[in-house]
Amino acid sequence: MIGSFTGDRGDFHGEDIYDGRPIRVHFAWYRISPNAARWEQEGAVTLTDDMVGSSG
Repeated sequence: MIGSFTGDRGDFHGEDIYDGRPIRVHFAWYRISPNAARWEQEGAVTLTDDMVGSSG
């Protein structure tokens, strides 16, 4: 996982495994107030030729 904070937002990206498949992940942190933060995450499966079929 790599990333950094800039101002009130932190962005971090990396790779992980989900259900046996490699995925790309993104996490974001937002400072809402001095005592509160919001965290979001998202993931995307990297498609391979065997997953989408061959155009032959």
